[in-house]
Amino acid sequence: MLRVSYHGVVLAWGRVPRFCVDGSSLRRRRSASVASVVATAQGFVMLEEMRQMIRAEINAFGSVVFDVDGSLPGLGRLRCKTFLFQGEPTEALPPCSIQRSAEEDF
Repeated sequence: MLRVSYHGVVLAWGRVPRFCVDGSSLRRRRSASVASVVATAQGFVMLEEMRQMIRAEINAFGSVVFDVDGSLPGLGRLRCKTFLFQGEPTEALPPCSIQRSAEEDF
C-alpha cells in the first residue's frame, strides 16, 4: 500500500501490483536505473483548506512537494518525494529510497 501525503496529511492511497526489476545486468555495469510504477488511487480525501494550501504554495514557490511512502511487493519499503510544478518542470529526479526487509528477499 502506498500513501501520498502533504505536510504529514495523507491525501491518497492505493495498492501497487507486484513486479520485478532484473538488476543483474545493472550490477555488472554499475549503473542506475529508473522504474516507473502506476498506482491507482483506491482512496482520496482532500478538504478545501488543503487545496487552498497547495495552491498558495504553488503560487509562492512554483512547486509543491508530496511524500510517497509505503510497501512495494517484492522490493520493500519505498520513501520518495514527488513534485507538482507550475510552469517548467525540472529534469532532476526526486529523492527516493527503497529499504529491503528480510521477507522481501528473493
